[in-house]
Amino acid sequence: MTTEYFQIIGDLIIMLIALFAIFFILKKIRFSKTPEHKKVNIVNIVPVGAKEKIILVEVKGVSLLVGSTQNHIETLYVFNSEDSQPAPMNEADGEKSPFAEELSGLMKS
Repeated sequence: MTTEYFQIIGDLIIMLIALFAIFFILKKIRFSKTPEHKKVNIVNIVPVGAKEKIILVEVKGVSLLVGSTQNHIETLYVFNSEDSQPAPMNEADGEKSPFAEELSGLMKS
C-alpha cells in the first residue's frame, strides 16, 4: 500500500517537472522570435528628472522626439527622413508646448 503511494507521488512529481519544462520551452520559443517588420523602435531614452524622460522613437522611418512624465506623453519634434532639421509638432499653430520651448532653449545653450 505504501509503495503505491510512493509510485503515485513519484509519477506526479515527474509530470509536474515535465509540465514546467514544456512551459519553459514554449515561453523561450514564443518570446525569442522578434517580428521582421517591427513597427515601433525605441532608439534612446534620456531621463531628465525623477519621473520625466525624453524618448527618441522611430516609427516607419520617421523619428519622433517624445517627452514623457508620469501622467502625460507629448510629441516634441518630428524628424523627417528627407531633412535633418526637426519640425515642431504644432506647425499649423506656430506654437510649441512649454516643455518643447524649454528643451529647445537648453539645446541652444
